[in-house]
Amino acid sequence: MAGSNYVKVNGNLRGGCQAAGSEAVERAGESALGSAGRGKDVAGETLMEQARIAMGAAAVAGGAGALLMAAVLEALRSRRLTRLDVLTLVGTVFSPPGPKARLVGLAWHVTGGLAFGIFYATLFDLASLAPTLALGAALGLAHGLLSGLSLLTLPFRNRRVAVGEVADPGPFALNFGLADSAALIGAHVIFGAAFALLYPPLAGL
Repeated sequence: MAGSNYVKVNGNLRGGCQAAGSEAVERAGESALGSAGRGKDVAGETLMEQARIAMGAAAVAGGAGALLMAAVLEALRSRRLTRLDVLTLVGTVFSPPGPKARLVGLAWHVTGGLAFGIFYATLFDLASLAPTLALGAALGLAHGLLSGLSLLTLPFRNRRVAVGEVADPGPFALNFGLADSAALIGAHVIFGAAFALLYPPLAGL
């Protein structure tokens, strides 16, 4: 009889220990899963925050590069070293030639700079390359060549150019001369270099 009671008590103890052990394992597992989930959430939020900072930095760097590019071209125009007036070419798409058109052109030029800043940063990221001064200038050169080629379609995009109200620079601005073509491409090289200088510190790279 005593032996029977011992077996029953011992069995109950083992059952209780096993149940307690199972509950402890379950609680530990739930805790681990919860911690892992929270870790993933924090990591995801951190990556998203970094992406937002990088995108903002790229836009700011691009906008600053566009302003510098416009300033260089305006300085060349003021010294009659080029006839190329990018602000008028852009602004007269929306407004008749004049100061208002040039202001509109500047606004669109800077807006384009913001977008191209993000585009440049994306290209560097996809290529897994650091935006160095040399690479930024090289990307700006490629950008300038494509921009010069795109001037072929300017009469189709700006009716004031098509009717002769605004002078048509032609592809690569060659209708104005070689100096104007060099100014166009050189200004884009400056844009690319400025972006490469500004983007890394702004993005905390």
